[in-house]
Amino acid sequence: MSLPTIALKQVEIKLPVLKKKVKIRPFTVKEQKNLLLAVEQSKVLEKNEVDNFMLSEFRTLIESCMITDIDISQLCLADFMFICLQLRSLSVGDKVKAKYTCPCGTKIDVEFDVDNIKCMNAKNTTEKSFNVADGIVVKLGLLNIEDVMSLSKENHIELIIETIARSIKSIADNDTVYDPKDVDFEELKDFVSNFPVDKIKLLEEFFDSTPYLIYQDKVSCPTEEKLLEVKDIQDFFI
Repeated sequence: MSLPTIALKQVEIKLPVLKKKVKIRPFTVKEQKNLLLAVEQSKVLEKNEVDNFMLSEFRTLIESCMITDIDISQLCLADFMFICLQLRSLSVGDKVKAKYTCPCGTKIDVEFDVDNIKCMNAKNTTEKSFNVADGIVVKLGLLNIEDVMSLSKENHIELIIETIARSIKSIADNDTVYDPKDVDFEELKDFVSNFPVDKIKLLEEFFDSTPYLIYQDKVSCPTEEKLLEVKDIQDFFI
């Protein structure tokens, strides 16, 4: 005789950047076990490996718990993290206990509420056009999760070039509009590498203004009050 099937409740949430409503279910004990194991495994990885490893694990979790038919790989990072946090709140509670290490070296136990995590720059435009040379206009957009996971961590300059190249939505000159999907990625990187330095700095300002999630609070250490900031996704699942 087969055991009964356990029905999991479904909850509707609204993504802060895409503004789309989607339905999710809480994760199961088995899925939580796999997630906590992944968090532990990430602690022994090289720093440049942690982000992609955790994004891959969280992507698997979201795909399991997402009821709405949506392409997870095309979500921007802020919406992706928002779903992760809503899953965490729905499944195990909205309070997260963490250990904050003060610059003075003191370790402080803190507790924060997932519902108090803010999406910064959520109302900012997700696409913007830039004149990078006479008659050449490049339109940039938000990176999706697939793009983020593909970024090279070799060095800072390479990361900037790849970030811009993967963010290009269109390139236009006086005669033609080019679709970056029709261009080899190495050619796109070479194209970005030839931008004037001052234009690169201007494009970086666009990324600084894109949406991201953050939790902020004041904590007291033996010497003074400090501002606690949590941005790394794995820190929300301690």
